[in-house]
Amino acid sequence: MCNKDISLLLQQKVLIKVSMHCDKSRKKAMTIAVQTSGVISATIKGDDRGQIEVTGVAIDIYNLLTKLRKKLKYADLLSVAPIEEKPPDKPITTAETPQPPPQPQPQPQPVGQKVVIKVTINGQKSRPKVMNIVVGSFGVESVAWKGDDKNQIEVIGDGLDPAVLTLLLRKKLGYADLVSVEEKKDEKKEDEAKLQVTAMPAYSYYGSWPYCEATQVVRDPYYGSCS
Repeated sequence: MCNKDISLLLQQKVLIKVSMHCDKSRKKAMTIAVQTSGVISATIKGDDRGQIEVTGVAIDIYNLLTKLRKKLKYADLLSVAPIEEKPPDKPITTAETPQPPPQPQPQPQPVGQKVVIKVTINGQKSRPKVMNIVVGSFGVESVAWKGDDKNQIEVIGDGLDPAVLTLLLRKKLGYADLVSVEEKKDEKKEDEAKLQVTAMPAYSYYGSWPYCEATQVVRDPYYGSCS
């Protein structure tokens, strides 16, 4: 078994409930998470934003919980699950049917920004340093490594300043290039918009009334008679 296969088996998704009542405590929790060994991404979750989801390879969960409880007084492990690679979705083929005219769908509102920055990585020890710099910025709610070489960092949050963040990373690391900036949509509202379906009538209309064909049955008077 090669090293790539072993790393896939060790990939984990950890969900922890933490006492986070303000942006300062959330920033502190994110800083602790990204400094933990094996962490690749950290995201604030939950309707009350009181949970933190951490993904990575062979995460030191005990050390992470110990530090969170020491700094924030309360941390409860909710779940630990392996990360499974999803197979590509198969295209769904359907018979050609008349489609209804397109209906206006509610558009999801932007809830923040998604910023991708390419940086220079000098060994695995520099990754926690980069993530620590990012989570110290205002408005950060999610940070994760992206790209085939894991040399791009994706930052999601509200009120981010991509230019300032890029300059800060460039000052600390020597190289940082802003790859993209886009609005982050509300996934729940987007899924609800996709689920709205307009049904087509199962029969045709003639004028304003349903059109039906009448059939008259005539019985043979000689059918079944005795000879």
